[in-house]
Amino acid sequence: MPASVRTSLRLFLLGLAVSIAIIPFDRRPWPPMPPAAAVVIAVISGVVIFGLLAFVLVRTYQGRNWARWVLLVLLLLAVPGTLRDAAGYFRGASVVTIVHASIFCLNVAAVALLFTRTSNLWYRNAPHKSPAS
Repeated sequence: MPASVRTSLRLFLLGLAVSIAIIPFDRRPWPPMPPAAAVVIAVISGVVIFGLLAFVLVRTYQGRNWARWVLLVLLLLAVPGTLRDAAGYFRGASVVTIVHASIFCLNVAAVALLFTRTSNLWYRNAPHKSPAS
C-alpha cells in the first residue's frame, strides 16, 4: 500500500475522531425530540449507513477500485449539504465552524489522495487478499 493511501486512511480516521470530539462544544440548539418511533428509525438508519460506510472504507483500503469511486461520489453528494450547513455554522460558534470546515477539508484531501499517480497504480495492481469481494 503506498503512502498516499495510508495517509488517506489516517485523514479519514482523524476527521471521524474530531467530528465525534467536537459534539459537546457545538452550541447550536438541538431540535425538539421527535416521537419514539422516529427516534428508533433514525438510530437504525444511522447504524445501517455507518455500517455501509465502514464497509466501503474497508474495501477502499483493501485495494478495491470501485470503493474509492464510491467515496468520491459520496463526497460530491455531500458538497451541497456542506455548503448549505455552512451558513448555519457561521451563525453559531466560530470555532465549531472552523472545525467543521477542517473536517470537510480532511475528507476532500483523503479522497484526493486516493486518486494520485501512486494510488492509481496500486489500485490497478492491488492484490485482493480478502475472500469476500
